[in-house]
Parts: sequence; C-alpha cells; structure tokens
Amino acid sequence: MSDVVVEDAPEVDGGEVATLRSGGADSAPEDDGGFRPITSQEALDNLLKSRLERANKAAEKKYLKQVEELTAKISSYEEAQLSAEEKKDKRLTELESQLAEATDRYTALERTRTVESLARDMGLPEKFWSRVQGGTDDEIISDINDMLEGLPKAEKQSGMPSQAPKVSVSATGSEPEVEVSPKSIVDKMSTMFDF
Repeated sequence: MSDVVVEDAPEVDGGEVATLRSGGADSAPEDDGGFRPITSQEALDNLLKSRLERANKAAEKKYLKQVEELTAKISSYEEAQLSAEEKKDKRLTELESQLAEATDRYTALERTRTVESLARDMGLPEKFWSRVQGGTDDEIISDINDMLEGLPKAEKQSGMPSQAPKVSVSATGSEPEVEVSPKSIVDKMSTMFDF
C-alpha cells in the first residue's frame, strides 16, 4: 500500500499531518505509530476550527501591515497634493504660533526685569520680588509699597560700630597680656604701610 500525503492537510492532536491510505474501505489499517483517524464529527470540527484560526491570524497580520503601508502612502500623497497656497497658509500658521510664544516669553521677561529694577530701587528685599503683582509700572509700584508697609522696619546702622570689641591675647612667654582691638590693628597697619 502506498501513502498519499495531502498538502495543507489538517494537523491532528500531536501536530502530525493526516494521511490517506489508498486501497479502499476493505484494506486493514496499518499501525504507523501515532496516526489516529478522525472518528467523530466533533473531532473533525475541532481540527478544522484550529486550522481556520491559524489561517485567520496569519491573514490578519498580513492585511494589517498592508493597511498601515497604504495609510502612510495616502498621507504622503495628500501632503504632496497640497497646493502652494495651502503650504504657505500652513507655514504662516506655524510661524504665527511661534511668534505668539516668543512674544509671551518676551513680555514675561520684561515684566520680571521691571519688577527687579523697581523693587531694588525701592528697597524691597530680593526674596519678595517673586511675590510682586501687577502688569503696569504703577500697579507694580503700588504693590511694592504695600509690601514695604507690611514689613518691619529695620534699624539702619551707619559706619563703624561705636566701640570696637577688645580681644585679649596672651603670650606663652613672660611678656604681659596685650589688649588688641580692630582699631589698634588698623592704626598699626596704616603706619607700617602708609595708607
């Protein structure tokens, strides 16, 4: 007897391809180590179902790839079909949006510089500059004045302290203790270097 293998034959449980035996219904089945004939409609349905699922998955992959390629081609074609006027309009819109962003950044920078300048001139501590509100110079000045009124007044000290602290230095030898103040050090240095 000769075996006839059918191409694209459905796989059986163990992944083997089903074979047909020539010889008709009277011939005795041979034991070929693993082939099990399909004996019920349910087994045939399961076999066909699994084969159809595999075929559908393969076809789906193939066609999804083709759809992606065609979508890319369509978008490039549409871009190429834009008229010169449409391209100019599109570029103009992009440039207008970039100009608006640059203008906003410039306005914010100018406001920051104005606040810093006015706050410095009016004596507002730097840590409060970010809290200043207002869009115009008058509004900014008014807000700085309000902040300055709310801050405690610091006593201003001018020049050198009235009495410099004295430092006592003792020698390790037999000389007596000498009192040294910052003023005496400056006086001594000025005579040495002729300031």
